Amino acid sequence: MAALEFPVNLLPALLGEICDLVGLPLTLRFARTFSGRKVYFPQRIYSSHPIAACVGHRAAQLICQRLGGEERLVPSCKGPLNWFEARALKVLGCNNAQIAQKLELGPRWVTRLLEGFDPAGVEITDAIRGVGRRYGIGGRRGGRDAAPMGDRPQLDFGFAPDRRGLRLTDA
Repeated sequence: MAALEFPVNLLPALLGEICDLVGLPLTLRFARTFSGRKVYFPQRIYSSHPIAACVGHRAAQLICQRLGGEERLVPSCKGPLNWFEARALKVLGCNNAQIAQKLELGPRWVTRLLEGFDPAGVEITDAIRGVGRRYGIGGRRGGRDAAPMGDRPQLDFGFAPDRRGLRLTDA
C-alpha cells in the first residue's frame, strides 16, 4: 500500500525550520493557529504562553531556543494544507462536495487538488486519522477503520427495548 505524505518541501522557510525542530504534526498545528500573524518568540517561554498552549511546553522550548528574541510573520501554508487535507478526506471516504464544504473551497478547486489521485491503494496513517478527527470523520467508506458492531463496547443504561417503547429492567 502507498502512503500519503505531506509535501514538506512546499512549507515556507519558517515552518520548515519549525518542522525540523518539532516534527510535522506540531508544525501544522502551529501554522493553523498562527497563520498570517506576527508572533514574538520569547527567549524564555512559560506554559501559559500561546505558543506553548498550541504545541506543548517542550516543543515550545525547542522552538524558542532557536527563534528566541525574534518577531516573525508566520506565513500561511494553505496550499499544501489544502492539498493534503483534500486527499486525506478522499481516502476517508468523503466525496468532492463534502471536501469542498469542509475545506471551504469551491468544487473546481477540490477537483484540481484531487487530480490524478486514486485513494484506493492508500493506507490510513496517523496523519490521515488526524485530519479525520479535525473534521469529525471516522473511517474509510463506512468505517474500514471502525470496529465492527460486535467489537464495540456495549453500554447498559438499565433499559431494555419493548414493543411499547423503553422500560426499566430489573437487575
